[in-house]
Amino acid sequence: MVILLGQIKKEISIMKLIKHPNVIKICEVMASKTKIYIVIKFVDGSELFDKIAKHRRLKDEFKSYFHQLINAVDYCHSRGIYHRDLKD
Repeated sequence: MVILLGQIKKEISIMKLIKHPNVIKICEVMASKTKIYIVIKFVDGSELFDKIAKHRRLKDEFKSYFHQLINAVDYCHSRGIYHRDLKD
């Protein structure tokens, strides 16, 4: 549990440093004795995978999503930050 807590704290501190339009921003972090609450900006929509599976091919709209995703990943990598989980 201590290792997990350290990883969570590290991820929160990194996420607070990232300022990119295609990366969800952490607004606030709160904690109780047993839980950590991370308040992030609301992003409307669904999983990118679900959209692709539904439409069966990449249309122009999805090319834009992919460009945004690659742009955000490149931004993070250029700062020595590597992702563990990607969301659309």
